[in-house]
Amino acid sequence: MEKDPFFRQSLSDPKLFEMASDFQGEYFTDFTLQDFPDDFDCQGTWELPTLFPSNTLCWIFKYFPDKNTTEGQILGTIDYENREIRINETLKGKPILKHILLHEMIHAYEDCLFDGIRKNYAYIIQCRDYLLIKLVQKIKDKRLIERVLFEARQMDAANIRHTPFFALKALDLELRLRLKHGTLMGYGRDQY
Repeated sequence: MEKDPFFRQSLSDPKLFEMASDFQGEYFTDFTLQDFPDDFDCQGTWELPTLFPSNTLCWIFKYFPDKNTTEGQILGTIDYENREIRINETLKGKPILKHILLHEMIHAYEDCLFDGIRKNYAYIIQCRDYLLIKLVQKIKDKRLIERVLFEARQMDAANIRHTPFFALKALDLELRLRLKHGTLMGYGRDQY
């Protein structure tokens, strides 16, 4: 895997990369800890969670050719090992593109937090727990939180891709964007 961040950025679709970069500044300032400058001393500890680091591997954002499976159309996917977010090319220019990209970005940020665990376990767990508490405080509606967490467990009974942390951030964004619940968590599909 190429380690030059500028080379990696060139592997991204420029518009998708720009959209993701804008989303980081608009929707993920909590995950990058920018919302809490006085609560964390990150100087020299580890690089703040970001999908666009300047000195390490930035994430690649690209489209893939349309694929159908027995379960239906694949809208988005993530390759953790190669740090790639891939979106179905049929979504270009469609409103759902924003929802799919946000969904995959939540997964990527979780990976950034877990990646840091290998480097500084206690500090990363502290950051992750802190962010989880902040999301609960921000949402406030305990019944809604309980319902969303229950639905996340039901949705992923067979696999653990959508953690409570993921579910709460998806709910946070759905509330901020005034989206129907499940739009980000389950791509808005009726079965979710």
